Amino acid sequence: SLTVSIQTTGYIFAIGDANTWVRANITGPVNFSVPAHASVAFPVGTSIIMDQMGAGTLSITGVANTATLENATAGYRTSAQYAQIAITNLATDVWSVAGSTKI
Repeated sequence: SLTVSIQTTGYIFAIGDANTWVRANITGPVNFSVPAHASVAFPVGTSIIMDQMGAGTLSITGVANTATLENATAGYRTSAQYAQIAITNLATDVWSVAGSTKI
């Protein structure tokens, strides 16, 4: 089973977020960030699911652009309220982004 975490501000993922569901419950835009491997060493294969619980758009980025995010459409924001995004660590500082995203 997944642990569920609700965030109400911008958030940088921590090692405890590995294989969890993180919800953004905020009325305005919010940013969730993936830290560099040098700061938080997520194992390859780690996944984090997130969703836009509130009205504010959820964006996913790498902290200071240190993590590479791969997505077919370069969409790193949720497409609507309740949209879900999942990220999976493929290699050191490389994450795949999947889900209901937009540019």
